[in-house]
Amino acid sequence: QGGDTIKLEIIGRPKNCVRGECLIRQRIIAIKDKIIRKEHGGDTQFVCIDLNDENEKFQLKLDGNSPKLDGFIQGQRYRIETELDDDSQTEISNETISEIKNRLLTSLEHLKKLNDEKQLIADLWCHFGKILVYNVDEEESKNIFTPVDFNRRLMKIVSNNKDKNAYWKVSFEEGVDPSVDEALPESEDDNHRFPRLKLVHTQWRYDFGFGTPSYRNVRLKAWKCLRSGPPGSDDQPPDEVKNILTPVFLQAEKDMKAWICYPSVTVLRGEIMTPNSPYDCRMKLRTGSRYVTDKDSVCLEEDAILSDYLSHCTLVKKDDNMTLCLPDEENHKIPDGFGCIFYREAKEKIFSATADEECFTVIVLDEKGWDSDSTEKREQKQFGIRVVMNSWSEALLSPEQDWTPEEIVAKLDKYMDFLSSLKNYLFDDS
Repeated sequence: QGGDTIKLEIIGRPKNCVRGECLIRQRIIAIKDKIIRKEHGGDTQFVCIDLNDENEKFQLKLDGNSPKLDGFIQGQRYRIETELDDDSQTEISNETISEIKNRLLTSLEHLKKLNDEKQLIADLWCHFGKILVYNVDEEESKNIFTPVDFNRRLMKIVSNNKDKNAYWKVSFEEGVDPSVDEALPESEDDNHRFPRLKLVHTQWRYDFGFGTPSYRNVRLKAWKCLRSGPPGSDDQPPDEVKNILTPVFLQAEKDMKAWICYPSVTVLRGEIMTPNSPYDCRMKLRTGSRYVTDKDSVCLEEDAILSDYLSHCTLVKKDDNMTLCLPDEENHKIPDGFGCIFYREAKEKIFSATADEECFTVIVLDEKGWDSDSTEKREQKQFGIRVVMNSWSEALLSPEQDWTPEEIVAKLDKYMDFLSSLKNYLFDDS
């Protein structure tokens, strides 16, 4: 941006040329996204490991699954597990919560300053998965470890200034075993044994990711049976949708709601390891404007072209599945310069729960889709669980709310207590 330009010619087999162009385009988009994240304070990442005591012993368990980002993660991956054979229920320790508070407070303080200038909204939540370590010496992987060992080896804060080869690195694989669905309420009338957990709505969500001719990264976000909001909000997207560019009216699916958006900007990612439990979790703080207002003529033209193309998407129903399909190529070719890089569809079951005078929303996603480099598609599938504290959302997702970082962080104890209780119920009691 602001530098010299050169003409690049890709030579080779047609299929390889297409893939090469796509990879270059994705790299340029990734750099532009990094610039956007930097403008919002950067994508802060931290790792913390929840410990019972300083004498606890741990081992590394080899993970036999291929990483979803196998082009970026090399070598064997391991999960840190405790040696204790303890079936008692676990809670996140006060020391771990204090560490998370410090990380979260710094990001919220920066976000608050930006919010006063740019009218940003944000969301804060955790989802379950497994945190795996790699860049581990094979012989070392057989050792028994202590908390001191982890402090020496784990890269606790991701930084470009460290000798990364001297540290274990971490990756987060989101998703849990689908069998956990059996432990959840089956209907809105189901009286559930987990305190006041109730199914309140089921909806279907669809996402397409596109690269545009001007190297922008945009999404189509669409819903069927979208959960109703307050009166008068029928044509509005869900509160957590950010960076909205333009609505899309699906001609064949009048009952669906859809918008083209920029992705949310992640300003904090925290990997919270719980070695005494089958699953860990990741905390995310994301931000953006509700609507994008500073659109230039190129952006307006591209959005109009893409919106017109996507208006011809159709929903294909087969058995219990509903797949949103791109327009038929014979009738509506994808516009020149645009490329579709991923697709996701998810059945979202939304549950409500209350604990310690706080209300929570638990979103269970049965998700599948694909990623593409313009020549091949790689199938993706996962069963995910996201946990939201309603009072956080009410404050952070409303531009009119005058929240403070201290008020948000003050509720972290209650949030982590609920997260631990839910995790114990879903995974550790099974």
